[in-house]
Amino acid sequence: MIVQNPLFGGMSGIVYGLLGYLWIRGKYDPSYGIRLNPQIVMFMLGWFVLCLTGLVGHVANVVHGAGLFMGAAWGYLASKHWLRVFRR
Repeated sequence: MIVQNPLFGGMSGIVYGLLGYLWIRGKYDPSYGIRLNPQIVMFMLGWFVLCLTGLVGHVANVVHGAGLFMGAAWGYLASKHWLRVFRR
């Protein structure tokens, strides 16, 4: 089952959202001034995959995935990289 019960608490979804935003925004908009170290990104993505396996207990995987996806999408839109792609 993907979602079992609502007994989760914490800020990890927000952390993954911020990770996605800063990662993609820094990648596509160098003038933004903030770029994440690739080792941090790989560690967080590795932790995400490890949590998906269930080896670390009950984890709100859906929230992590949704936060990462929404943060990355927002970072991409904020970078305005998509405008440069369509202008070509």
